[in-house]
Amino acid sequence: EQRAAVLKIQGEQNVKLRELEDQMLAKISACEGSILDDDQVVSGMEVLMKEGEQVEEQIAKSDEVMKQVHLAVSRFEPFAIICRKVFVLLAALREISFLYEFSASTFMLILNNVLEKSKGAVSGSEAEIIATLKQALFREVAARVARGLMAEDKIVFSILLARLFTSDESIGTKEVASSEELVNEIAVLGENFPWQGRGLNDLQAVTESEISSVVPLLLCSAPGHDVSGRVEAMAREMGKDLASVAMGSAEGYEEADKMVATATKRGNWVMLKNCHLCTDWLREAFVKKLQSLGSNTHADFRLFITSEISPKLPTAMLRLCDIIVAEAPTGIQASMTRFFSSIAKNRFDNPVRNRLYLLLAWLHAVIQEKLRYVPSGWSEKYEFTEADATHGLDVIDSLIK
Repeated sequence: EQRAAVLKIQGEQNVKLRELEDQMLAKISACEGSILDDDQVVSGMEVLMKEGEQVEEQIAKSDEVMKQVHLAVSRFEPFAIICRKVFVLLAALREISFLYEFSASTFMLILNNVLEKSKGAVSGSEAEIIATLKQALFREVAARVARGLMAEDKIVFSILLARLFTSDESIGTKEVASSEELVNEIAVLGENFPWQGRGLNDLQAVTESEISSVVPLLLCSAPGHDVSGRVEAMAREMGKDLASVAMGSAEGYEEADKMVATATKRGNWVMLKNCHLCTDWLREAFVKKLQSLGSNTHADFRLFITSEISPKLPTAMLRLCDIIVAEAPTGIQASMTRFFSSIAKNRFDNPVRNRLYLLLAWLHAVIQEKLRYVPSGWSEKYEFTEADATHGLDVIDSLIK
């Protein structure tokens, strides 16, 4: 802010100095005969010279202030270099998949969040402050970006972050026997590093703290893997008014426009389902509506978009949204944890029913894990999705009353 103010003052002073020079030249050119014989010209030039000296003094003072500003900024130049490298890495992700579109505004949101959280909480020498900010930045980048990556790309992204963090290009180059050894490679980033991202298991925290009324949440999933139930369950638990519409028809487009227009004023939630069926409408009409969201939008408004992973999704929309890629989690424990996180807390009030929930979660997790190895074991990839497991919960509830 101080730098911007000084630059503004310097600009005004330079303009003033040019105006004085123009006035002086105008007086000289208008003079007839000898300049020294014209008292008005001489006195006018004396006034202009005094004003010019004052302006030059002010410019010199502002130069001193600017030197101090540059000195203060240069202290954090190592952190600025790290930020630049991280942003270059995010921009390069689009070479891997059409889905990985991370704009400059996305990175600035992450950086501003890190700086806001560090205010008053960071102390010590300059080197210690920079080290703390660097650690916080890498954790926040991983948490917010990795949730928008495919499962096979998450650990690769974290390895690239680890290389930037340590300036060691050898990380991740040696042969490993298991994925656990790869995870150990990123131990340099700190304990409990969120390399899998804050995704569906933290959906409420993401909705409340990390997206806003002008940043929609795009939930992309594999075919047959519907996650709209997660949003509906979260809305019920939080007591939010959620309006949803299935896209794919002209009637759905009109209804979606009305819902969004109303919700942006009242602060309600809107969910547009199966948007992969209407990519032309997204590109031609809906992106413009997203771009129009601004300060007039109600702060409590939230927009959720569900879609299958499709290369037809417009790039402009991907850059405007915060993305969560919803895939079946790897491993029995991760699958069961994600399944239980989708169940409302008030359903765990009966010990017998809780045991049946556990059996269902185990069955769901085992099937999801076996599906990864088709055609080994099973010759076909049966679709037993999270929505099917949720219906299983309803069956259990109907049996245990």
